Amino acid sequence: MPHAHHTQSSNPHSAASIYARPTSNGRGLMLEITGKLSWSQSQAFMAAYEDTHQHFDTYLVDMSQCTQVSPSGISALVRLKTFVDKHHSQLKLANTNINLARQIRLADSAGILKNSICIDPNTILPS
Repeated sequence: MPHAHHTQSSNPHSAASIYARPTSNGRGLMLEITGKLSWSQSQAFMAAYEDTHQHFDTYLVDMSQCTQVSPSGISALVRLKTFVDKHHSQLKLANTNINLARQIRLADSAGILKNSICIDPNTILPS
């Protein structure tokens, strides 16, 4: 089972961090985003799931502490969706507030992420 992975931005103005850990049942990977998912965090975000060297049934991105997603952040989410689809897994962008969900939907003009956005906070898997 992979260990928790935590990355914090070196830019004091962005104050973003990515935290990844397997769920308690070991079948899912929880990715928590704090702050803005931007270009400076997109590489760390992708490394958080790619570096586990394990495939999960569900990839759950907790958006409850995410304040904004830049175009680079949208690209990182689309790349995760492609990764998840390749491995026949499921992606959920959980705890997405209304404004952030609207921002993601507008930026994701191809609609790749539309079925992954969950506004209901009850979608989080037990940790």
